[in-house]
Amino acid sequence: MKKLLFITIGLISSSLVSSQVITPNGMFFCPKGTYTRVIYSKTISVAPFFISNEITNGEFREFYNIIRKSPNDTIYWIDYELAQKEPESGRSYIVKKTYQEILPILIDLKVWEENPSIKNQFFDNKSNDYPVIGVTLEGAKYYCIWKTDEINKVNNKKEKDLEPDFRLPFEEEWEYATTVFNSLDNANNTVLKESFNNNEVSNLGYNLSEWVVNLGTIDEPKNIYRGGSYKTQSGFDERGEISKYKFTDFIGFRIVKTKLEKE
Repeated sequence: MKKLLFITIGLISSSLVSSQVITPNGMFFCPKGTYTRVIYSKTISVAPFFISNEITNGEFREFYNIIRKSPNDTIYWIDYELAQKEPESGRSYIVKKTYQEILPILIDLKVWEENPSIKNQFFDNKSNDYPVIGVTLEGAKYYCIWKTDEINKVNNKKEKDLEPDFRLPFEEEWEYATTVFNSLDNANNTVLKESFNNNEVSNLGYNLSEWVVNLGTIDEPKNIYRGGSYKTQSGFDERGEISKYKFTDFIGFRIVKTKLEKE
């Protein structure tokens, strides 16, 4: 597994800013700031955003059950990567797929069977607050699209403005969040821990590795996960690249939302 080190500079305290921001339910505000990726000797500025804890079994199961029970319904999204690559092609950048098409690449429940300590945990209500595993990068992206659509359906009915999309964190956002929110003091990766926490961003760098978005070049997007897991040592510098369709028992994900200027 690859390693990547980074340090912080010029941080803005979240405690000074978060009280002035309306934070989406279940998320936490990460103010703008800068940090330095030592391996590149490059200082990076990060815009403000909201971030969740690891998506749980209960949260993903709600999505999974809807997809499974309504196979002919459709999910659609705008392919921003294609729009960037071919900005004047004249083609539609809207992609549509039926639930039946995406179901096989969302999650593989077999990965739970390989670990007796978490066997059958996905469907056990007692494990609702544990982080979901076995989800592909593509499955995590579909969850974000679905969750955005569900929120905006409610906003439409209430004649409220549509909200920014839920999405996976950019790798730079994930790294920056570790400097704002987290410490690895007393982190213990010997067992899988609960994800849910109302009061703070938790489990960055341990519990599970997490999917992040790193586009690389337009022609060669990279499928990256970050952070240690219960199967490895704790650490923010853990970094690997695997297929976006790979099911594993050690990678989960959290979601973010861009903070609009008016917020």
